[in-house]
Amino acid sequence: MTQEQAAELIAENLQILYSYALSRTGHREEAQDLAGDIVLSALDSIPRLKDDGAFWGFFWAIAENSYRNYMRKRVKERSIHVSEKEYGQAAYNDTYAVEGDSGKAADLVKLKRELSLLGFCHRECTILYYFEGKKCSEIASRLGLSLDMVKYYLFKTRKLLKEGIGMERTFGEKSYRPGKFEFCTVFAGISNGEYSNLFQRKLPGQILLTAYYSPVTIRDLCMELGVSSVYMEDEVALLARYHLIDEVSNGRFQTNLVIYTEDYMEALWRELDGFVPEAVHKLIGGMRKKLPRIRALGFAGAALEENSLLWDLYVCVLFAAIYSPINGAYQTEIYPAAMGVNYGLAAEIPQKYSANGFAGRGCDIENAGYDTFVDFGIFREKGYVPDRDPQALKAQLRGMPEDKIPSFTERQRKAVEEILTDETDSMREIFERIQQVMKELFREMAPAGVGAHVEEVVHKVHFFLTIGYFGAAAVESGALTVPGQSDYAGIFVNLTCKDGEDGV
Repeated sequence: MTQEQAAELIAENLQILYSYALSRTGHREEAQDLAGDIVLSALDSIPRLKDDGAFWGFFWAIAENSYRNYMRKRVKERSIHVSEKEYGQAAYNDTYAVEGDSGKAADLVKLKRELSLLGFCHRECTILYYFEGKKCSEIASRLGLSLDMVKYYLFKTRKLLKEGIGMERTFGEKSYRPGKFEFCTVFAGISNGEYSNLFQRKLPGQILLTAYYSPVTIRDLCMELGVSSVYMEDEVALLARYHLIDEVSNGRFQTNLVIYTEDYMEALWRELDGFVPEAVHKLIGGMRKKLPRIRALGFAGAALEENSLLWDLYVCVLFAAIYSPINGAYQTEIYPAAMGVNYGLAAEIPQKYSANGFAGRGCDIENAGYDTFVDFGIFREKGYVPDRDPQALKAQLRGMPEDKIPSFTERQRKAVEEILTDETDSMREIFERIQQVMKELFREMAPAGVGAHVEEVVHKVHFFLTIGYFGAAAVESGALTVPGQSDYAGIFVNLTCKDGEDGV
């Protein structure tokens, strides 16, 4: 039996429940309080009900336990009473609270707070009944509810408000200090403006962060983020429309997106430090031994200084190794007319592990070719700032000596790739191991709810997250040094002209 089904049964028998509570307490107000306790306790206990046919026996056992608990705590509670008339005054008259005694003023301020946290049905029934003076039958017709359910929501809301007024609530840290969050999507298809702009605002990302590790209610989100439920409901509904968050059980929502958190990324860098620099040092050592064969191909830039040429060839190997895996078919629909994968980044990538820009097929150069490059973060950390402006690149290629940037015809590029086959295979093995490490870390650190997405996300995005790391690995392993300002390292040009024709 679900909580919704149980609530329907209880709503149909509220008068019996109230009579029971009145017989135990002898006072109308105390009977309402006790009945509210019983309803809440029964709904919370529904997951323990094994046989739906035993519901009423189960329910009345809970009622007896609730009565005993109620009597124990009764003497300890501070009695707070806000009349039905004061509900309306709290909503419409801000001066009412400050003109009364200080205790009532504080209670009415808390009442407004609690009203802002109510869920849709509780809130709408309360507003229509107490604030707008609608009859229960009118409310039922407007909201599409049964008359009994309207009475149930009003009954339960009174209990929720009274309990809430007696609580001290504090908004969460994200209400004033939002966590870092960047929404990333890799897709092919027709662009969707609503989808593309979802995270131009801070609130959607903070919702996903709050609901990442465990399911939360709308009220939980409201308290953590300091936002009224009437607005929060719309935000959650929008995220749910794109399956970025899902309702997992009875009004509880959980993020349906793989998020690379700060803790995760720190653990990843530690794992990569254990094997990537050594593997990269060996790989570049193999490239260095093959330089004479590569230079003999006679491409423009073949006479480049060793360190600069190795940086350029290193980029060539990186893209040759990754090209097929990241360009596979997109399997998952992220919205109609678009396939791809989404992920969240909730971490600051260290400068030396970042890539300020990279492109497997960069700017078109006078229809004669295109550049492939990686602007490794380690370059900028060490003071080298590459010029990647397309117009500047065209000017450089037209005006500089041929030995500044390697420029390959199609035949020359294939010959280079053939010579570096072993190094490309080694790089592919490094990428495969990185994927395995990332998956293992997610199994340890990510919530089970996103487990179904890990395989695809890691496969598609590991290159984007770690490509900058390879620059740091090359430098810190001692395989290469950061280029000088007069160099154009980490770039090469693929010429689209026919072999034997002029390049640019």
